[in-house]
Amino acid sequence: MSSKEEPKRVKVDVDGKENVEVYYYSSDKPKADHNFAFLDLQVKKQRLKKLDQERQQLTKEIRDIESFIREERRNTSPTGYAYDVRIVDNSTSVRSGLHGNYTILIDVESLTVKEKYTGSYLHRIPFPLIRSCRLNQARKICILDLSRGSTLGSGELYMKSSRAKDLYQSVVTLARGFTEENKKIQA
Repeated sequence: MSSKEEPKRVKVDVDGKENVEVYYYSSDKPKADHNFAFLDLQVKKQRLKKLDQERQQLTKEIRDIESFIREERRNTSPTGYAYDVRIVDNSTSVRSGLHGNYTILIDVESLTVKEKYTGSYLHRIPFPLIRSCRLNQARKICILDLSRGSTLGSGELYMKSSRAKDLYQSVVTLARGFTEENKKIQA
């Protein structure tokens, strides 16, 4: 190999997609087997680089999914009924200090008001202390009529939510089931 000789360039199309550029000197041109091994090594390096990029992308997606799952677990109850609501100001909400956004968790025995952003539990209202539940579908508001034994005191609690109808159905269904179960136990 002379020191003034320029390397020859060859572009090879691999799998119809990848272009691999190969350099060699004409004086020491490798045999066909060596040339193929060199090309194979270049192709493998490119594929490893692409796989590494895909691995990084998948790792990011996995982190996003894990973050979503953690947030969902934080916002669910044992029965899986969790609703993001905005408490509408009225005398009951002002008296109890509730205003703004909360998460309502519903389990088989009660309804729980949870601070949306901090995750702290504020009030637990057993179903027997909910006198009635109404729905204003046009305004997407679920209205709970609470008895005086509840931690919020007597009055109505207005909860605005995009899922107000689902919230209403959950409260009515579970409260009805809870009272029917208590009647069977007492009988």
